[in-house]
Amino acid sequence: MPQPPASAQPTVKLASSEAEAWSRYWDKGLLHACASSFADNHGGAIASFWREQLLKHSKPEQQVIDFGCGNGPIAMLLHDELSEAPRYLGIDYAELRPQWLARLRSEQRARIRFLAPQDFRHLPFEADSADWLVSQFGAEYGDLPLVLPEALRVLKPSGTLLWLIHHEDSLIVGQAQEESAHIDFLRGEGGLIDLATALTEPFAMANRARVVRQLNSNKQLIALRDRYNLCLDNLADRCGKSLVPDILLDTRDWVSQILQGSRSEGAKVAKTRLVELDSLLADSKERLRQLCKVAQSETSIRSALASVTSAASAGTAGALNFELKPLHEANATLAWTLKLAKSN
Repeated sequence: MPQPPASAQPTVKLASSEAEAWSRYWDKGLLHACASSFADNHGGAIASFWREQLLKHSKPEQQVIDFGCGNGPIAMLLHDELSEAPRYLGIDYAELRPQWLARLRSEQRARIRFLAPQDFRHLPFEADSADWLVSQFGAEYGDLPLVLPEALRVLKPSGTLLWLIHHEDSLIVGQAQEESAHIDFLRGEGGLIDLATALTEPFAMANRARVVRQLNSNKQLIALRDRYNLCLDNLADRCGKSLVPDILLDTRDWVSQILQGSRSEGAKVAKTRLVELDSLLADSKERLRQLCKVAQSETSIRSALASVTSAASAGTAGALNFELKPLHEANATLAWTLKLAKSN
């Protein structure tokens, strides 16, 4: 397994707020960057890609390096479906928490390693050290024109690069844009979080019949409650029109629980919980922003490939062969697939 020098420290070049949004996400133990829909809706075509391109051809003595590995869904697939999986090293810009490793046997865990946070553009590995360079929606976060040359440096002459890359017109990107708009609706002025925060004091007081009667006669409170109910109606309308309503439904349920809990826990605790919920939504917004930003067109990928191909023709590397194709499922585009090999 490739080993960084003993003195090497993980390095990260993403802005701290960008990396931290992912670190907090992976700390929950989630496997996929699109956890609200990815595993259920997109697992078929993506898992089939890895089975056909990687699992069928990998060998136990080989080395896999996974760019932008998250909590290791590719490593999990390898060890779930192969009796003897290749050695695996996952690298990521964010701090990780691959909780699923606990269910593996000790000899399996010994073949899996994570190095994070780690800048993809400056890898602490020797040249020609990896048989497989894989990525499932991760490598593009490092800026492809800068990541590809470093990836090819560590790829063996006989090795293969297999990357799934976000497609700018994919279903996943479309859903990310939709979820981002949902978050704006929830967090904006007069949105659900804003109105719920204003209602914490009245809810906390409404634990006695006499107080409830007083609150029900307060015109300002009645108007606030009406705006809150109208917001819930608008939320329901958005859900009915959305392919990805989960974040709306989950936030609605969390807000309801927080407000109901204020009657026993008090308004201060409820407000704190709403601030925490708002922070979670802000993190989601940041991750979705990054996802949409790094999504690639065919032109942008071919441009990145052209730069490394030019370097190869100039004599700094061997010739390169690559295939760039869209990956589809149920007539929807999911990703770009990039398969690249050095010519012997």
